[in-house]
Amino acid sequence: RIVHATLPLASKNPLTMIRNIGRLKRLIRRHQVDIVHVRSRAPAWSAWYACKATGARYLTTFHGTYGHRGPFKKAYNRIMTRGKRIIAVSQHIAQHLKDIYSVSETKIKTIHSGFPLKGFDPQQVTPQRLVNQAQAWRLPEEKLIIMIPGRLSRWKGQAFILDALSQVSRSDFFCVFVGKAATGSTYGRKLEDMVRDMGLTEKVRFVGNCEDMPVAYLLADLVISSSLEPEAFGRVMAEAGAMGRPVLASDIGGAQEIVVPGETGWLYQAQNHADFLAHLDTAMNLNIPERKRMAVTARSRITAHFSLEQMQQKTLAVYQDLLSNDGA
Repeated sequence: RIVHATLPLASKNPLTMIRNIGRLKRLIRRHQVDIVHVRSRAPAWSAWYACKATGARYLTTFHGTYGHRGPFKKAYNRIMTRGKRIIAVSQHIAQHLKDIYSVSETKIKTIHSGFPLKGFDPQQVTPQRLVNQAQAWRLPEEKLIIMIPGRLSRWKGQAFILDALSQVSRSDFFCVFVGKAATGSTYGRKLEDMVRDMGLTEKVRFVGNCEDMPVAYLLADLVISSSLEPEAFGRVMAEAGAMGRPVLASDIGGAQEIVVPGETGWLYQAQNHADFLAHLDTAMNLNIPERKRMAVTARSRITAHFSLEQMQQKTLAVYQDLLSNDGA
């Protein structure tokens, strides 16, 4: 039986967080809850005290590195490490828990983030969807299409990409940036200015958000993830792989667990233009048989390791472990 209860758990207001303790205690007792699984810091504080009062098992999923500079931030984050078990969404996050919070390896269970592969299946994409999206983006024909998906943000590295592209002399490619800047941010305008000043207007286009990402990936010959800081997981890379597209990514964070160099894509030294350009040249010169081989390998790997079903099964196994061993 599934019951959905709406509470103001996103609030960081101390009074609201205190009231949420009582609300959660009542829910736990009313529905005889055995496990409380929290996935964010503000509700984690309320859930921790509610679990202590009721005896429910407290479980957390650590989704990111969070900001941890300064004692207050680190203490605030530490609530996510108090679970009987802690699910880390990648090996990168698992190592972060050990390094920054001194969490014992026995408490950590790495379960990679999964997504519904059924929606990311090349066989399910109709030709008309491809034509519609290509026309909407005004993609040039007979050009190698490079796609950089993700919110326009400094740490995502779009400026790094433009700097690198300005050094590429060949003209047989077209680069599509998919995503928007946050409301009020001037970063998107800065990127557009860079494109103009670097003479890239015939090679680069910003298309905003896309409602049909499976089609977007299929339109690309290469997908780039250029994060300047480690991604906790990196869903873009997994989605691209599921659609059979090679990925060029910076060699930090979750990318190292998703991209297999030479088999499903390439990893370059983060923020190193020379290394990026060397791998970009390799990617741009792939022949058709090599592309087909990479596509099969990439989809096979993503299907085997990053499906929603696998994530669900592994999470349920953690629940069973808590119930059977009480987190011992």
